[in-house]
Amino acid sequence: MEAELNFLDESLFFNTSSFKQSIRANQGSIVLYGAGSLGKQILASLNGLKIKPIAFFDDTIGDEIGFVDDIPIYTPQAGLEKLGDKIMVIVCICNAKHRYTNTKKRFSSIGFKTVHSFADLIKAFPDVFGAYYVFDSNEVLLKHKEEINFAYSALEDKASKDTFISHLNFRLSNNFDYLPLPEKNIYLPTVIQNKISIDTHFIDCGAFVGDTLNLFENHYAVRFNKITAFEPDHKNFIRLTETIKKQQSYIGRDIAIYNYAIGGIRGEMLFSQTGTEGSAISTSGEIKVQVRSLEDYVCDSNTYIKFDIEGTEVDAIMGANNCLKKYKPIMAVSAYHKPSDLWIIPLLLKEIYPNYRLSLFTEGEDGMGLVYYAY
Repeated sequence: MEAELNFLDESLFFNTSSFKQSIRANQGSIVLYGAGSLGKQILASLNGLKIKPIAFFDDTIGDEIGFVDDIPIYTPQAGLEKLGDKIMVIVCICNAKHRYTNTKKRFSSIGFKTVHSFADLIKAFPDVFGAYYVFDSNEVLLKHKEEINFAYSALEDKASKDTFISHLNFRLSNNFDYLPLPEKNIYLPTVIQNKISIDTHFIDCGAFVGDTLNLFENHYAVRFNKITAFEPDHKNFIRLTETIKKQQSYIGRDIAIYNYAIGGIRGEMLFSQTGTEGSAISTSGEIKVQVRSLEDYVCDSNTYIKFDIEGTEVDAIMGANNCLKKYKPIMAVSAYHKPSDLWIIPLLLKEIYPNYRLSLFTEGEDGMGLVYYAY
């Protein structure tokens, strides 16, 4: 095993005490940017700290003034005119298409002097806010030093190791400048290009509305003769069905789509159905969905499986253990829905098949869209 990765440089660590002081100093002038689900979650947690924001900023409201509970929503420009520039803006947006550094620059150019990410709240008050996607306390990362070192050493190439270190430094520091730009070849990086052909059976776990299928079909011109796709959200599934019907080139090919979630075992689970990419199995879900294991669906030695299933990737891989050991398919596994995905997924893949070669690619912004490839 190669030399141990050293990520204990405390100079990188996010300064929680300084941020807490800033929160106290700005307690009566905090504004949340983004009035969506994350912004509302942050609001609820701030209430637990007896901190009440004075406003939300959101770009989607036009000239109207909206409200979340009794808190007004302004556009950023209207908020500047109404509240002035001596406020603390906390950005509450987290998705693979949003780049926090661009938002921070934009707010600074408008005139706001103090801008933070919601991730800073998680670092400063982990017991109140809890983990969210890749964001967690440094104590959790340090607790898993051994597994993190193993995951790093299991990577095949220097570019993947550099990517790993960049994301690890970002998670320790909340410094978004550490993050690499997203790769261009989403789900078709160079390391697997010569292993994919029209004869490959593509299994899409978390097919959403067919965006990945169309990426291969229309952008990469890789037209798999056999496709199996799973999408548990009924609204998304209807759109997925329409996507396939509209694509003339799909006619006459072996395509099966299922309104199921992929998990560890066959059964039913509670599900949060939003009609978006964020739909997920959840203990607070309002409906039940059918769950299937990939053991129920025969793959073969020329199979490529994509897992982007909102945090159940580990369960799904464990549930398909026998199939994966037998056929050693190529896999793309999302590693950003939980902080521990960074180290658990490579550990699991190597346990299933020690000869798997593993690479890591950044395919989204702000720590999102991180994907392991096993080949």
